[in-house]
Amino acid sequence: MPLCGFCASFSLSDDVGEKIRLPNYSQLQKNATDGCDGCRSFRDLLEVTLPSGSVLDPDVSAFLQVKHAPPSAFGDIWYDTPNSTPNRIQLVHSPEPSFAGRPKDVFIPQYPTADHCLQQVRLWLDGCLAHGCARRENVVLPKRVIEVPSDKKKQPTLRITRGEAGTYVALTHCWGRKPMKKLLADNETEWSNGIDPSSLSQNFQDALEITRLLGYRYIWIDALCIVQDSAKDWEEQAPKMAEVYSCANLVLSAAFATNSDEGFLRYRPSLVTPRLGPESAYFVSEAFLDNEYQFRRIIDMCPLNSRSWCAQERIMATRILHYTPYGMLWECSQSFLTESPKPEVRINDLYRSNSVGSLDKREYDILGHIERWLQRRIKTPVGIADENLLNTALRAWFHCVTEYSGRDLTHATDKLPAIAALADVFSNGLGDYLGGIWSNFPSRCLSWQATGVSRKIPTEYRAPSWSWASIDCRIQWPCDLQAKHITTSWSDRHGPRLLEHKMAPGLVPNPYMSVGLGSYLVLEGECVDARSTPLEVTNPVHYTGGWDDLSIKSNSSWVWPSIEQIPEELILLRLQERMSDPAQNAGRERLQIFVISLRAVDGGAQDHGPSTFRRVGSGTLYIEPGKDSSISVEELAGSVQWKQRRLKLI
Repeated sequence: MPLCGFCASFSLSDDVGEKIRLPNYSQLQKNATDGCDGCRSFRDLLEVTLPSGSVLDPDVSAFLQVKHAPPSAFGDIWYDTPNSTPNRIQLVHSPEPSFAGRPKDVFIPQYPTADHCLQQVRLWLDGCLAHGCARRENVVLPKRVIEVPSDKKKQPTLRITRGEAGTYVALTHCWGRKPMKKLLADNETEWSNGIDPSSLSQNFQDALEITRLLGYRYIWIDALCIVQDSAKDWEEQAPKMAEVYSCANLVLSAAFATNSDEGFLRYRPSLVTPRLGPESAYFVSEAFLDNEYQFRRIIDMCPLNSRSWCAQERIMATRILHYTPYGMLWECSQSFLTESPKPEVRINDLYRSNSVGSLDKREYDILGHIERWLQRRIKTPVGIADENLLNTALRAWFHCVTEYSGRDLTHATDKLPAIAALADVFSNGLGDYLGGIWSNFPSRCLSWQATGVSRKIPTEYRAPSWSWASIDCRIQWPCDLQAKHITTSWSDRHGPRLLEHKMAPGLVPNPYMSVGLGSYLVLEGECVDARSTPLEVTNPVHYTGGWDDLSIKSNSSWVWPSIEQIPEELILLRLQERMSDPAQNAGRERLQIFVISLRAVDGGAQDHGPSTFRRVGSGTLYIEPGKDSSISVEELAGSVQWKQRRLKLI
C-alpha cells in the first residue's frame, strides 16, 4: 500500500536524542484506515502503551525518540498523555535496496488470509521440499478426514477413507473448556452428508478456510475425526496420532488460541513498519522482536505449547505453520522462518544457533527415528538397530519427555496416553515399555530428576513411583542430557540389573496408554543407608539431592522433612557415575554417583522375596578427597558401605 506523506518522507536528523513528532492520534487512525501501512504500524506500536479501554483526545500527540545514532538504535514510542507507558522500539537505517534479499515492499498484512500470506506459505512449502524434507503426498489417509470442497458455497463432509491414499493437512490446537461441536456416534452419519461450518468452533472454521485457500482437499482435526463418546474409537485412534501428524503434508498450529472458539485468522497488530523514507532506508519495530531468540520464544511461550497433548503433535509434524499475533512462523527440519521483513529474524540456521530452546528435532536424530518408525509401519525392511542407534533413540526419548513433561493436562490420567504414540516411535530395540521407561536400559531410564518448586504427586494413581509419569513437573535426565562442555561421560557399570517386571493393566488395555496398581520392578543393585551419608558439602563424601514431591515441602533439600522424621528404612540406589575431568575441577579428581532415594513400604521387610520400596527422590553422591589429602578417589569411594540387595519397586 502507498505510504502517507509523513511515512514517505520519514528521516532522522543529526541530533541524536531528538523527539520525532508523529501524526496525532486521529491522523494516525485516518492514515491507517486510508491504507498507510506505516501509520498502521505506528498506531499498533502505540496501542500497547495505553491501559485497556483508554479513550484519547483526537488531537493528542505521539512521539518517537532514539537514544543513539543508527544503523540500529533503540528508543521509545509513546502518546503525550500521563497514562501512556513508553513502548521500547528499535529503529534500523539501511540504504540497501533489500533486507537480506527480501523485497522492500514485503509487509505483514492485517489478516493471514491475504493473497500475499497464502503465496508466502506456498513459497515456504516449495523451499521445504527443495531442501529435503519429506513430501508426505499420497499417503494412507487417517480413518476419517474432513473433505473440504474448493467451492466455499458447498459444505465440507466427513469421509471414512477405508485405506485410501491422499494428501491432507492436520490441525493442532487447544481445546479449552468451552463447549464445542464434536464428532459423536449420533451425528457421524449426518456429517457424512454435510457439515454446517457455522455450527463449528471458530478454530475449526478457520482451519477449513485455510485448507481450502491453500488448495488441499482433506484435513484431520481430532475433535471432528475421532468419535468423542466412543471409548473404543478413542483407544483405537489415540495411539495413531503420531502417525497422523507425521504423515500430514502440513500441520496448522492455532498457537495463540486458548480455546476452540477464539480462532486463529484474527487481526494481527503490525509491530514492524514497512520501509520508510524517500530512499526506503528506515524501519521501526517493537524492540523484543530484535533477534531469532525472541521469535523462538513466541512459540515456546504460546498457549498451545503449554498443553501436553500438543507436544507430540509438534514433535511429529514434518512441517508446521504457526499462526501468531506477530505473523506466521514456519517450522520444519531445516528452517524456522518468519513472515517479518526484518533481517535480524530471517532464521535460516536456527538449529545451529546457541539460542535454540528445548525442542530441536534434529537433536539426537529425532527425525531419523521418526522416518525409520514410519518405514516399519508400512512394513518396509529396516536394519537391526545397532548400539549407537539405540543410544541415540534413548536420548531422543529423554529429550522428548523433557519437552513434554512440564506441560499442562486437563485430565491428570492422560499423562501416559498423551505421549503414547510418541513412545511407539522409539520402541524398536529399547525393550518393553514400562510405564514411561524401557526395560533394556534400567539404570539410565531410572536416572530421571524432578525439577522446579511446584512438583507434586497427584492423589489419583496413574503410574508407579519409579516412573516419571507418577509426578507433575518437568523431568530431566541429567546424566544423559549433560552440558556439551562436559568432556567425561556417565557410566552405568555399577547400575542395577532388572530381574523381573510386571505391568498390571490400567484403565485402557494398552501398555503405552496406562498401567495399573500392582505394577512393579525387581532390581538387584548396590545400595547404601541414606542416614549414613553425610549431607555437609565440606565432607569429602557427601550427598546432595531432593524429594520428588514438594507439595508439602518448602524447598528441594533434605531439610524438610528431615531424614530423621522418616521412620521407615531409607536407602540410596546406585545408578550411574562419572569421574570428573581434573582440568574442569581445579586439578582435582571427583567421583559423582547419581542415585535415587527409596523409602521402604510397610517396613520394607518381606517374609519371602525382596523388600518393597517406593522412589521418593534423587540426587548425587560426591566423593572428592580434600585439597591436601593423600588418599585417592578410589580409596575414598571404598569407604562407602555399598550393599548388594534385591529390591521390589512399586
